[in-house]
Amino acid sequence: MNIEKKVKILALASGAFLFLASFSLYLIFSLPKNFAKGHVVAIEDGTGLKEIASQLSEQKIIKYSETFRLVVQYVFGEKSVKAGDYFFKDSLSVFGVARRLTKGDYGIEQIKIVVPEGATIRNIGFIFENLGMWQAEEFWEAAGFPAVDYREIKNFDDLENPPPPKDFSSITSLLKDKPAYVSFEGYLFPDTYFFPKNITPEGVVIAMLKNFDKKIDEELRKKIKESGRSFFEILTAASIIEKEASEFSDRELISGILWKRLKDNMLLQVDAPFVYAVGKNTFQLTKKDLAMDSPYNTYRYKGLPLGPIANPGISAIKAALAPKESPYWYYLSDYDGNVHFSEILKEHKAKKAEYLGT
Repeated sequence: MNIEKKVKILALASGAFLFLASFSLYLIFSLPKNFAKGHVVAIEDGTGLKEIASQLSEQKIIKYSETFRLVVQYVFGEKSVKAGDYFFKDSLSVFGVARRLTKGDYGIEQIKIVVPEGATIRNIGFIFENLGMWQAEEFWEAAGFPAVDYREIKNFDDLENPPPPKDFSSITSLLKDKPAYVSFEGYLFPDTYFFPKNITPEGVVIAMLKNFDKKIDEELRKKIKESGRSFFEILTAASIIEKEASEFSDRELISGILWKRLKDNMLLQVDAPFVYAVGKNTFQLTKKDLAMDSPYNTYRYKGLPLGPIANPGISAIKAALAPKESPYWYYLSDYDGNVHFSEILKEHKAKKAEYLGT
């Protein structure tokens, strides 16, 4: 092959390469023509990259869905897109959209929400109300009203009665044994969250349930299955343990006492469910409170209370799954939060007099 022919082939190949490179850059960096300004795109958690690309194309955020998929896959990583609501004020190139979705740049002002371990649905509702996002009742309408036994409500159309919680059963399999007559108390995982300011109460519940589903990992799920108890029972016990002690060693002992008393068909006689039901702290409870007719009265009714009394952290859930054997049958917390254990009732009464003056 002569030199002239080689030069022509090289020139053609170079031209083809430059054309393909230029065309690729055009696809990647050009702006869509029919872009709808001020559009919000909701990317659901667990959505595949191909489906995300199609969604963005259908909503006219991008023009070339396959180009978007290839850019994300080879530049940022196959599973790098972050779920959430994305606000697009102006049009962006395929590359620009890919970069925003993989960085979690939502374009909507985010607000930091800290939900502490042991927070209740009541507490969470007021967190959002105090931030001026919406009224606490709006959150309770989604998550269920605190300490309400929905079995007792005959007519939900009556405006005097609280409406039942929304149906979020498709969010996580952990809800499969949750009775319909209780709220989502216990299932809203305490954590630090970043929510867009325009999020709805339902959106918050969904986000917290999804986070809960992730936090209960395979190891914990295996232990739950091996425990022989339902997850609802474990979670209810964990919520009591969360409120009764802060040290894990104390929590293990309390777990052992609770399950032992339940096994022996004894009354649990714990104060934390009263705090949840009547809104008082442990040291404010009266004899009248302890006599109230409520499914949260563990001095009156045997077994666990109606449902979880708070949203426990992983430590309390692990303690509920790891009860420690001991000779103890009783415990109490003093004014400094120290837990004192007793083997017999006489000893327990003496410690109540010593540490609580009762």
